[in-house]
Amino acid sequence: MPNHLHLIWRINEMNVKKTAQASFLMFTSYEFKKRLRKDVAFQKLDYIHNNPLAEHWQFVTHPCDYKYSTCKYYNLGEKTYTFIKDLWDEF
Repeated sequence: MPNHLHLIWRINEMNVKKTAQASFLMFTSYEFKKRLRKDVAFQKLDYIHNNPLAEHWQFVTHPCDYKYSTCKYYNLGEKTYTFIKDLWDEF
């Protein structure tokens, strides 16, 4: 089950501040959101890098050849523009 889980639990003692369920749900939802956001972000980055090659544009023959792309940064380590932020640092 790659996208969900099943569990049975019994709470022995209630925590005054938070319930075990609330803590578990908060932690897991944050982790799922973080991982999904990372996957989606890199999927979108790949789309952006390959867009100049699309049949209706055909600006270049390789994604790294497009002047306004960050493809060179991600694939070759060449930082053409100083304002580029690495997506890996954001997630």
